[in-house]
Amino acid sequence: MNVTIQVPGTFHAFRLAEQLQKKNYLERIITTNPHFVVRRYRPENVDLNRIYSIPVRVIQESFNRIPYVNQLEFTYYLNRIFEELACRKIDDPDIFVGWSGSSLKSIRKANEKGIITIVERGSSHIEFQNEILNEEYARFGTYKNIVDNRVIKKELKEYEEADYISIPSEFVKRTFIDNGVDEAKLIKVPYGVDISNLHFKNLIPTDIFTVLFFGGTPIRKGLIYLLNSWEQLDFKDSRLIVKTSSNKKIKDIFQRCTVNNVSFITEYLKDVNDLYKKADIFVLPTLEEGLSMVILEAMACGLPVIASENSGGKDVINDGENGFIVPIRDIKLLKEKIKYFYDNPGEIKRMGKNARKTAEEFTWDRYGERIVKEYKKIL
Repeated sequence: MNVTIQVPGTFHAFRLAEQLQKKNYLERIITTNPHFVVRRYRPENVDLNRIYSIPVRVIQESFNRIPYVNQLEFTYYLNRIFEELACRKIDDPDIFVGWSGSSLKSIRKANEKGIITIVERGSSHIEFQNEILNEEYARFGTYKNIVDNRVIKKELKEYEEADYISIPSEFVKRTFIDNGVDEAKLIKVPYGVDISNLHFKNLIPTDIFTVLFFGGTPIRKGLIYLLNSWEQLDFKDSRLIVKTSSNKKIKDIFQRCTVNNVSFITEYLKDVNDLYKKADIFVLPTLEEGLSMVILEAMACGLPVIASENSGGKDVINDGENGFIVPIRDIKLLKEKIKYFYDNPGEIKRMGKNARKTAEEFTWDRYGERIVKEYKKIL
């Protein structure tokens, strides 16, 4: 079995490539990252000779710093360039895996050659995603469009024309079925976590009850609902740590909040272990995503997790065992679950141990076993 991967950026594509190469199934991975970035961030097991770089990401990063550039428009045309060049590198693998929104030309070329095609979708169905995010961002008045309409149309064609769609969670699966996609077309495999780099924290009770939020796009990640909950709880001897985007407009929105005992961290952190070690619990009331990797990271560090139904967390969180699942935008229930841990520090220790055990079942090696099994099945 030979597999070619096409990805704009990184996502979990290099973890997939690593697992495939371990089993000698990787033919090539095509990426927008230049080689100096690939060398720095790729897993060691991915051979540089199997990585083909089309470095349009450098152009995008440069133009992101220029004011008044229409980023949606610019990104759309850069993706078109990437697609045009990438599809020329599709030889004759058994399976082609392309990231959604930037793989249509390659899917069509692979289909013509009789290659099995899989579109990799890391979030909910794009129409569900677009609807809920437009609704949420409208509340803040920050964006007119979250996803370019042309990208939506193209991605819908990818869903239709690919043989299969690879997704990470039951939540995502439901959004696809609700939008008319045949369940038989969906491959569901949860992502993994690198437990070797995430250390189980010393579960010694502290004098300060600490809640951690980790999310680069705070409107999408539901930060406002956590801040509202925290303000109403008004605990003594407590703090909320928010690691989020350095985007000035977004930062201004949230830093105007007058909630007590909140620390905002916006700078890049090389080692996230230190952040997880400071916390007692991890909270992510996100509006939408596939399976948030920070959930598994927090669990690997021994933190119970409170996450929304739309986080993909239901696939790894068992209510009352290693955390809690709450509906989106439900401030009342979010407060109740946070207060439960504040009032019951022994439960932090118990659920934290269970969380680590769960994370150990979702390593990248286990992800590799599951995804290869699915690939062999469809072959």
